[in-house]
Amino acid sequence: MKLRLIDRPTFETVAIGDTSFKVRVMSYGDSVELRRKCTVNGRADDARLEDAEWEFVLAGWEGLADAAGADVPYDAKQASFVGRSLTLDVAQVLKRKATAFVAKAEDDLGNSGTPSGNGPEGTKTP
Repeated sequence: MKLRLIDRPTFETVAIGDTSFKVRVMSYGDSVELRRKCTVNGRADDARLEDAEWEFVLAGWEGLADAAGADVPYDAKQASFVGRSLTLDVAQVLKRKATAFVAKAEDDLGNSGTPSGNGPEGTKTP
């Protein structure tokens, strides 16, 4: 399998139960740029970087409900809040999907420290 370069925004849809997320795939260059933007005086601001990653990765969702069961329409300004409010297993699936090309290449090369497997509610992780 040939590796593919990411030269334009690439999106994947992740369905978990009745909710679907539109996830932007992150290239190495995207990751470097986010880290650069979140670095102050030579030190990465981890909280700021986490927010920036969610704002980059979560490009949409449908069928998402708040704790009271009310629909949560997509709002780019709420991406970080939504990302931080997901259960850990769902957040990991979405972040893994955002880096799917890298993870797939690592799996193919035998370099991944994380085994592939099934994610929450029947989702398949790369």
